[in-house]
Amino acid sequence: MVSKRKFYSTVIMFALLFVFALFYFAINSGISSAKALHFAQMISILVYIVSFAVWYLCTKKLFSLYFIFFICCFLFNAGQIILGFFDVKNIDFIGLVNIYSLYNNSILQKMMLFQSECVIAMTIGAIIAYKETPYTIIDKTDVTNRTGLIGNSEVFYIAVSVLLIITYASELFTRSSSNYNDYYYGERQGISILLLFLYHTFMYKILLEHEKDAVEKIAWFVNIFLSAIMIMIGSRNAVLQIVFGSLFLIMYVKKKKLSIKPSKFILYVIIGITALIFLVGVQDLRKYSFSELNLSLIREIYGIGLLESISEALTQMGGSARCLLQTMLEIDSGSHEPTIMYALGKGFVNIKVLSALGFTEPVNFSLSAWITEVGGSQSGWGYSIFAEAYYDFGYLGWIFLAVWGYFYVKLEQFVLKQIHKGNVLFACSLVYVLSYAIFLSRADMCLISSRIRYCLYLFIIVYLLKSFGKTRARINCEK
Repeated sequence: MVSKRKFYSTVIMFALLFVFALFYFAINSGISSAKALHFAQMISILVYIVSFAVWYLCTKKLFSLYFIFFICCFLFNAGQIILGFFDVKNIDFIGLVNIYSLYNNSILQKMMLFQSECVIAMTIGAIIAYKETPYTIIDKTDVTNRTGLIGNSEVFYIAVSVLLIITYASELFTRSSSNYNDYYYGERQGISILLLFLYHTFMYKILLEHEKDAVEKIAWFVNIFLSAIMIMIGSRNAVLQIVFGSLFLIMYVKKKKLSIKPSKFILYVIIGITALIFLVGVQDLRKYSFSELNLSLIREIYGIGLLESISEALTQMGGSARCLLQTMLEIDSGSHEPTIMYALGKGFVNIKVLSALGFTEPVNFSLSAWITEVGGSQSGWGYSIFAEAYYDFGYLGWIFLAVWGYFYVKLEQFVLKQIHKGNVLFACSLVYVLSYAIFLSRADMCLISSRIRYCLYLFIIVYLLKSFGKTRARINCEK
């Protein structure tokens, strides 16, 4: 049975879709370019605001991984739309992207309308998928089978943590003498995806199964230490999996209820703005090697006013809209490629099997590299899930986003059910995949293939071990 909140939320979203359709046809009915652009800006902002409100009305879940992904979509793809709407598009931020100076009103309007319909579709898919079930476990002992403080999971976690710390320390040493571009595009050795997968999976399991003991404290210390190193070498996105994956499990598994008082909400907003400004400053600081950093430079970067800092943050982060704009310019109706389906297929099936089935690797499988090249840039532009949807499906990309929102929420709820059933390790691996998917708000889909594949391998291993254990137990009983 559909709850009242879900029913009303669905009605609101379809009403928003109807209003969007009216505005869409009105904008394309021949009004002036400047006025049409202003309407498109207003629609884009309204669509995001209503979608945020509807998600909270329906779910009350602020730390849902899907919702964090959705917020990142807004920051990265609509940040500059807000600046344009409030007519601050001419603020001079040296070295930052300004989409209003690079593209004409026609393509800007087209981008905003496409992004808006994708957001509406994604929200409708997410709301339809959501089912109101308790996000708690009955008893912590139902989730854990450990008999002492240190078990196999804890030993494995410690071993993986040591390896990851050593690897990141090596990267930090390499980064210390280079600016970010020289490091990222030349000297970087990279971090093993398998090592990251194992670390996050077992770290999540440790946080679930331990409460205020030495092992949990070690896990939090390692998380903070690694996050600091990630930021120092310029890998801000790597922090997302540690922070939001952990928050998701803590808020919806270890806590029975999450209530936010008005005073706490204001505090969270202040913390969020502070973190945003800090991370934006990291973008500027990482242009330098460690030897070039000094207090004067840090003061110069962080010494501007609050409004200017927020505007700069939206300008910098909102630059991913450029990827969507450039993609729309480059792609015509007959030249789309199945990068999304290939990336997802590669996560489940061997490449040779995909080739045998007729799926060859797309020419532009790394869309980030492609858009950087066609845009004439020497450094990476990043990417955007909206841009990839357009690259693959053209104007019908909103259909993919509706499916994406649906399955994102379904998988999130599936994770919580698996934790209820005691399948903690596999559930934690899925949390890592979903946490990493937050980064896809400004990246291309090919980055998630390996994570999906390792998750599948872990599921097979856990399933076989459980089956083997049941078989041995049955044989012993028969004896």
